[in-house]
Amino acid sequence: MEAVLSKILDWDSYQSPRPKNDSKPLLTTNIQGALERTLAGDLKSKDFSPRLHLVFKSWRQLLDSKKSGVPSLLAPFLAKNYANIDTVAALDPIDKLKLASIAPLAKAYGFDLHFVRVEHCRSKIVESYGYGEMSRYLVRSTYDSYGMDDDDDDDDFDADDIEMPSDSDDDGEGGYTVHFGSVIALDGFPMSFPGLIFDDDYKGEIFLNGKPEEGDRTADLSPLSYDRSFVQAGELTHVYKRTALLITAAEQTKKRIVAGSGWADFASNALSASLSRSPTAKEIGLKAALLKRSADKSHNYHDAPTFGALRKAAERWNDLALFTEVFQNCPTDRVVFTFGVEGLLSAYTKFGWKGVKDLYAGKIPQDFNKQLRAEAVIRLLEAAKAQKDTAAATSFAKDRDIVLDGIQTLDSSTESKEFSSITELILTTNNPGRFLFDSFFARLDASTPQPRVEIWGKLFESLRSDGRKLPAAKYAGLTKAIKSCIASKARSLGPFPLSNDWRGEGPSIDPLFSLLQISVRFEAFESLVMVFSSMRESKDRQTTEHPRAPASAYYKALTPKIGSLISSSDPGIGKHFSVFCDDALQMFLANVEDGPELFKVLIQYSSKPLEAANAVCSPDRMKELTKFKKHGFLKSLAELLAFSPVLRLDASSKTLATLKTLTERCLGAILLDLKAEHPQTILQDIDFAFRADTPAWATQVLDHILKSPDASDPEFIRWTLAEVLRGLPAILVAHKTSIAEPTYREFTSETVKSRLGRFPWDNLKAVSCGCIDCRIHLVPFLESARFIASIDEKQKIRTHLEKQLTKAKAESWGVTWTTIRVGRPHTLQIQKPEGLVAAGKWLENQKAAKTLLEVLGDVAQQTSILGVDFTWVSGTIAGTSNPLRLPLATKPIDGNIGTKRTSGTAEGAVSKKPRLS
Repeated sequence: MEAVLSKILDWDSYQSPRPKNDSKPLLTTNIQGALERTLAGDLKSKDFSPRLHLVFKSWRQLLDSKKSGVPSLLAPFLAKNYANIDTVAALDPIDKLKLASIAPLAKAYGFDLHFVRVEHCRSKIVESYGYGEMSRYLVRSTYDSYGMDDDDDDDDFDADDIEMPSDSDDDGEGGYTVHFGSVIALDGFPMSFPGLIFDDDYKGEIFLNGKPEEGDRTADLSPLSYDRSFVQAGELTHVYKRTALLITAAEQTKKRIVAGSGWADFASNALSASLSRSPTAKEIGLKAALLKRSADKSHNYHDAPTFGALRKAAERWNDLALFTEVFQNCPTDRVVFTFGVEGLLSAYTKFGWKGVKDLYAGKIPQDFNKQLRAEAVIRLLEAAKAQKDTAAATSFAKDRDIVLDGIQTLDSSTESKEFSSITELILTTNNPGRFLFDSFFARLDASTPQPRVEIWGKLFESLRSDGRKLPAAKYAGLTKAIKSCIASKARSLGPFPLSNDWRGEGPSIDPLFSLLQISVRFEAFESLVMVFSSMRESKDRQTTEHPRAPASAYYKALTPKIGSLISSSDPGIGKHFSVFCDDALQMFLANVEDGPELFKVLIQYSSKPLEAANAVCSPDRMKELTKFKKHGFLKSLAELLAFSPVLRLDASSKTLATLKTLTERCLGAILLDLKAEHPQTILQDIDFAFRADTPAWATQVLDHILKSPDASDPEFIRWTLAEVLRGLPAILVAHKTSIAEPTYREFTSETVKSRLGRFPWDNLKAVSCGCIDCRIHLVPFLESARFIASIDEKQKIRTHLEKQLTKAKAESWGVTWTTIRVGRPHTLQIQKPEGLVAAGKWLENQKAAKTLLEVLGDVAQQTSILGVDFTWVSGTIAGTSNPLRLPLATKPIDGNIGTKRTSGTAEGAVSKKPRLS
């Protein structure tokens, strides 16, 4: 069986003799029924083959006799339903046995075999009323067909759930068709049987051993209409698919069955996969079909597989004529794209230069794909040199020059692979450096538009990287040529390039900075000198002739960019920017509005950094900067002077002393108008003072904030002085000093005492008579940090509380009270002065002061810092000593405070005579 199955794959070459004549009479009618009954029998029985032989013999004789009603094709269904059949190997054993039995007889009596996918399509119009599942499905399908979503995706209803109406249930609308979905040769070659559609009567005569509608079913429901009466209509389609073996008379096969849509891919794959050294009969047919296709202009622009398969076959069969024909069929501008670089290289290797020179010469540079044509020239040139094929190498070198000359520009759309290809092309020249500068760069830089500077930078980087494989002398020439290209670009760009847009003329900074970048990257420092010298010579004229693009705009925009460029490279390159920095510094020195980052760059990289720093930090400039409150500038400048390694390259004592003097000058200017900022900022300033080796400034900062106008403000004491004191010890320890040093004693002592404060009065409870109302309403308010209390109680309680306030002479403390006669009950509103509010904060102050005291260290250190105040401060905190008292800071109020009432106005307050206890 397996031997037969392997032979029949090449059906055209397969031969099978007719069995010897037997004495059985031939069938004269009903070939379909005879074949169906035979195939339905036991395939392994001894009479199966004779009966099958009789059927095919009879069928052939009936066809030859031209008797009417004899079918020219029959399609028995296979035992299993296959979703896809590519080869005979995919069949189940029972179907393999059936095929192996049929094939020899079919071939012997002039029949052809194919696999066929039979599709039976049945459709009916269905309707639904109201809001049933089918209605929702139809509505949802309608929405989906318009790209909308009706949020009903959770509905599990499907078209498979709808039963197809019987013929008696409908009104005649709908119908069915049976056709061949796909036809496949036994070897998998895709075929087609166009125009074949069966009616219901005919299909019963064609299909054997089953019905088409017994196959796998898929269902689809397409909406047709939707109206306001909630009637939905749709077309329900059921498609049944089964696999059959199509048996056709050979004479019909030639007329009816043609190559299918995928035949070219199949043929290409078959030829490519073949290992034959000479073409088989089948491959001769495939070759002829593919050659015909390759010559068809409607296909050959997009049919690389066809050309590739024929090229491989030509090499395998050593058939130069075949390769020549297929090459000539290829469009001239798609040779590399179609055959591929490896394909062209393989053909050259196989047939030699003599075989391909007339085909290749001049064709490769014409390919539309710039990257592929460059790669092809490079690879072919390398191969020719490796084989010492002088003639080929000379021709490919000409192609290379043509490809390079065909490059008209480089822009942002040029991909990295294309840069790599251009690089390889240049490196294959005899003198890459000379070719780059004299030919390639000169031509493109003179083109319109010119490649942007950064684009040249990408190409130069690629050349430098890949050029390392060159001999040392050639590589040195290449790097020198790159520097020459950069210098040429500097001359053509000019010192002050301009831009023009809808806003008019303006400075164009990016090209100039890109030039500086590539000059640094490729160590073309002569170009930097050229640019900066040109800027120096032209800056006055530039400002005069182009007021919208003055020289100062270029210097200001370039300075921070140059700073970043130097810091990201070797700091040693800063010396090459000294001309620029000297000119920029002179230009901006008088302008205090420019930011610190500008001057940080200009000072560090000027020709004489110390002189530049002296100029920027002159006493007059310090006054101006202080006047305009440029504290951030001064702090940034101080950091530069204190820590810049560039300024410390000359580590002489004179240099270091000058830098320290200038740092102190900046800090002194800051202190003239230092604002008490966030405590964290103050602590950072103190830390900076130590790191900058100016610890005296730390003391001055502390003294400055201690004597601030806000120093007596409780909130300033709490959130600024106290928080600075909390963070101070850690900073001092980090710099190997102590908070107990006399330098910091005044700030520390005064901050602790200020945070503790003075207790305003401790006899508030005397106001209370001890009753529950006084304990609930009066005493808690007087001891709290609140300013106002509103007491909504009945008149009896309010009157009692007023009597207690009057009896205690609370008016002498600044306490006032009034009755608000709005609502029921009325409201007694009591207000107290700030001195009494402070009493409510006493416990908080006491705890905070204790924490600060602990910050100072042990008792000995606390005593050393606080001096004579230690006893009362520590005793007050501990509760063993009486606190210092605040005076009652309230001036006398005219009249009897205890009986004074606020006049009732908008809030309904009214005067009232005193109630005396």
